[in-house]
Amino acid sequence: MNLFSLSLVDIEQFLMVLFRISGVIIYAPFFGSRNVPVKVRIFLCLLVSILIFPNLRGILPDTATSSLILLPIRMIMEILIGLSIGLIALIVFAGAQLAGQMVGMQMGFGIVNVIDPYTGSQISIIGQLQNIITMWFFIIINGHHWFLQGIADSFHIIPLGDARISEGLVMNLLFLASDAFIIGVKIGAPGIITLLIVSLMMGIIAKTVPQINILIVGFPVKVAAGLLSIGLAFNLMYIVLEKYFFKLYEQIYTIFKLFAS
Repeated sequence: MNLFSLSLVDIEQFLMVLFRISGVIIYAPFFGSRNVPVKVRIFLCLLVSILIFPNLRGILPDTATSSLILLPIRMIMEILIGLSIGLIALIVFAGAQLAGQMVGMQMGFGIVNVIDPYTGSQISIIGQLQNIITMWFFIIINGHHWFLQGIADSFHIIPLGDARISEGLVMNLLFLASDAFIIGVKIGAPGIITLLIVSLMMGIIAKTVPQINILIVGFPVKVAAGLLSIGLAFNLMYIVLEKYFFKLYEQIYTIFKLFAS
């Protein structure tokens, strides 16, 4: 790409491509973590845009936007397309964090919080553990490659500057957001059930042997039982996460079609 031969149309098209890609990089797992320096993310956005832009010559509009009012609206729409891709994937991570929150509360770690690198909010230390494990699984199945492929395919499905927001698009995104609770329950089920059984046993012991200080004995038992159940449930967690990651990968293309309709 010769930077000195770019026309006004080329510059406008490149900026729109950059905005769409930036929306993905900002919120997508692995790329959008706050542990990744801002300069690295900016460089990544520019690099991906420069690599993709020359291959889009045949499908990009040949004329510039005629209205100065319409241009920023199109720019915002391009950012929204990218944000939708990243937010869809974050649904799975939100479900994993929810599972960790529920298990952590039962283990007695309700006030042991750390900073989530994606949202900047405080979450349970068990929720952060589940988040890290989910990221491992995401990288193992090459989920970070999906976003790069999805970015490239989006330009073939959604014409540049021609995206639309419809009622079907909004309802589809809301329906996907509801999956976060379902994912959390499925992932956290082994730990939740195990800790409920432990709590029941502690209650029976407290009634039958009142000499035992159940508050002192119960805390380390719950911590050990919770960590053991999380460790033994890794295979189940991988199966659930893999299923939903592939499902959301398909949903990304559904969202693209709704943006284009």
